[in-house]
Amino acid sequence: MRFRTLQFKLSLILLAFGLLAIGLSAVRQYHRDVNSSLDQLRLRAYQEGTRLASLAQHFFRRRLPNSADLALSYASVDPDLHLGVICDGGDRVLYATQKQWRGLSLWSCPLAVTPHLVSATRQSFEGVLNEDAALGRLTAVFPFRDAANGVNKGLVVLEYDLYEAAAAAARQALNESAAQSCLLLGGCVRLWALLQVMVAGRVSKIVE
Repeated sequence: MRFRTLQFKLSLILLAFGLLAIGLSAVRQYHRDVNSSLDQLRLRAYQEGTRLASLAQHFFRRRLPNSADLALSYASVDPDLHLGVICDGGDRVLYATQKQWRGLSLWSCPLAVTPHLVSATRQSFEGVLNEDAALGRLTAVFPFRDAANGVNKGLVVLEYDLYEAAAAAARQALNESAAQSCLLLGGCVRLWALLQVMVAGRVSKIVE
């Protein structure tokens, strides 16, 4: 009989509409957070690629290759960075955020780059951002001149994990939705208690 009472029905209706509103809000918040995270990741990739390319060009001209290695190591602290490498004009990896890839060919590394993208970047001599939705990778490719004569063109290649950015946004939306659901549940229980005291209790006294 308790499930047929007015206070239970009102509390259940309030809970259902509240959960629906929270669900719709969570979906909107998730899409906003994902788009915001991806925009910030693109901006970081572009800024970091530009910075490393300019530093690498300066250090190679000054014959300070170890400084280029140090600059790349600073970039590796970014948790979204999957792999970053600095290559010479012959596509040989000089420095990498993971040391096992040093000295190998660029095409031996697990990077989502293509010969066409590398060739087009060297010809235009402008940095590009390339997204691969299937692999969940954002690749930043930035050229620089790795010799004083300016003939050879090295590359800075940074690859970021798009899935991690989306997962972080999903976790944030889930945490906010869970907190709102707890508040809603507490409000529904309080409403049920108030109706029990103000309505059901008084009706019982009148009947008695």
